[in-house]
Amino acid sequence: MKNILIAIASLLVYSVSAQFNIQGQIQNYENQSMKIKTYQDGILTYLDRINTDKKGNFSYHIKENYTGLVVLELLDKNYQLVANNANIYFETNYKDAKNQLNFRDAANLSYQKYLDVEDKKELARNNLKPLKNYYLENTEFSKALEKEIKRIQNLEYPADLPEDLNYFIETKNYLSTVGLAQKLPSEWLSEINLHLQNDGQELENFGFLPQFVVSYISLSMAGAQSKADADEKIKTNLNSLVDAIGADTSRGQSILAIAIPLLRGNGFDLVADDLNQKAESLTCQLNSALANAIKAPIKVGEKAPNIVFSEKKRGKKSLYEIKAKKKMVIFWGSWCPHCRNEIPFIKDFYENFKKQGGEIVSFALDSAKEDYLPLVQGADFITDSDLLKWDSPVARDYGVNATPTIFLLDENNQVVKIGTRVSEFVQF
Repeated sequence: MKNILIAIASLLVYSVSAQFNIQGQIQNYENQSMKIKTYQDGILTYLDRINTDKKGNFSYHIKENYTGLVVLELLDKNYQLVANNANIYFETNYKDAKNQLNFRDAANLSYQKYLDVEDKKELARNNLKPLKNYYLENTEFSKALEKEIKRIQNLEYPADLPEDLNYFIETKNYLSTVGLAQKLPSEWLSEINLHLQNDGQELENFGFLPQFVVSYISLSMAGAQSKADADEKIKTNLNSLVDAIGADTSRGQSILAIAIPLLRGNGFDLVADDLNQKAESLTCQLNSALANAIKAPIKVGEKAPNIVFSEKKRGKKSLYEIKAKKKMVIFWGSWCPHCRNEIPFIKDFYENFKKQGGEIVSFALDSAKEDYLPLVQGADFITDSDLLKWDSPVARDYGVNATPTIFLLDENNQVVKIGTRVSEFVQF
């Protein structure tokens, strides 16, 4: 009996912990980092950062039940994988311009076969057919083209695709036609509304939710005679949609989380403010996407969040441990032209700032030390990075969404001023 109980307990532990592994080999990408991301609440979300070994091999364990897209972010390219709770394995070459992945698992092999057929059919539609029009019908080349076009048109898609993969392909194809076919905007809005109300979790996990929301907002503006008219149309349609789904549901919250920053970034602040108030009035627990979307940026007079360094800097583990009359926290990236131009001015500024009892902590939103360290070589101020770029929780805690962004703090870590150039801080 004891052995049976142990076996059952072991089986239960295994069933809870064993979901699936993602493994592969990426030639010419040895000893390099990659980020693992999945869609959580419809938002592409950072899970972890891992490194390949000296042969380009890697392995990562997904602990939770998940059917959807997994995105591997490398230094300057991404790989997209279809997950359905089964192990995934692929091989590729980082230098391959076509980004061809050679899979071994059933789901991705099926999807790859589908893409191969679709690519050929697209080639026939967009290239071979127009090319054929340049030649007389009875020429040998024209006949050969016609034969090849018919061959491609008769190619069959893989049969018996898994249900989730069918949903992914059909929804992807549907979204590519939104707004193009001969339908009224109101008809498109009704169809999208039905998808958002009735589709399952795959809609979020395959990354379709942001695309649906963008299309819904765009179509909502149809026929607007003015900016105020567009504001009202978007506001009415979005509120109607969110109310129908339920603002307190995970999907309703995610729609708000996508729409609020999107609208604010495109000049629809009044609509964004209205949706923000709707979100703030919710009494339920907010999902992480909405909580981050409505989080107020740090203001002057507030205490700045602590920054725990990746390693000790001058014997200090964090920003709070640095004792200085004034502290300056600078968010920047090696990929940012304005930041690169600002670095020489920061170096010059630091000389007087240090004499006045100040200290600078520059935080690089980069993916590799090799990218940012050469730019601050010879600088005496502190530089650190978690190598997560825009997935950095430090940037999120500070509400940073553009670079460079500079925070001036007093000795108690209270924010004194926020700016974008060190020249703005000369008088402080």
